[in-house]
Amino acid sequence: MRRWQARKRQPPILIRRLKRALIARNRSRVFVGTKATVLERLSPLISATKADEVMITTMVHDHAARRRSYELLAEAFGLHP
Repeated sequence: MRRWQARKRQPPILIRRLKRALIARNRSRVFVGTKATVLERLSPLISATKADEVMITTMVHDHAARRRSYELLAEAFGLHP
């Protein structure tokens, strides 16, 4: 049987710094912009990993806007939706 043990809580300032670091790290993985901008940022990643497939998620609530985002990506890569 395990006993409940209180965890040592991090000071709020340290938590904010950690969150900022996490946000900064994740921003480098977020590609936002025109078709050309997104293609320009994705292409080196695809080349470096030699990926033959890319999984992309668009975090947009509106279905029509999300679908349009995928259409623009398809156009940028020369695919026909």
